[in-house]
Amino acid sequence: MRVRVFSLRHHGRRTRRADEAAGVKGELRMFSMVHGSEMHMVARLSARADRGSTHEELLPPLYRPELVAVGDNAMLLRGFQSIDGTAYVQEWRCLLDSA
Repeated sequence: MRVRVFSLRHHGRRTRRADEAAGVKGELRMFSMVHGSEMHMVARLSARADRGSTHEELLPPLYRPELVAVGDNAMLLRGFQSIDGTAYVQEWRCLLDSA
């Protein structure tokens, strides 16, 4: 799904909407993966390379994403991001991209 993502937190703390800038445009994918002996749900925002099959990760992955709210052409996901081995709460406001 093509979306524009606005990260609403920095190191777990809520940021002001003025700090959101233009957001990050990419492909939102949600899937499960095995890490060690545990299964984890993951949301990733990526961009596919031109004429290639590889995906460039645009934001750190969102682990254990939960759908918090749905509106007209938008949704809010909440989960955890890992930065330097520390997990922080993160929220993504995802706007559907029409182009």
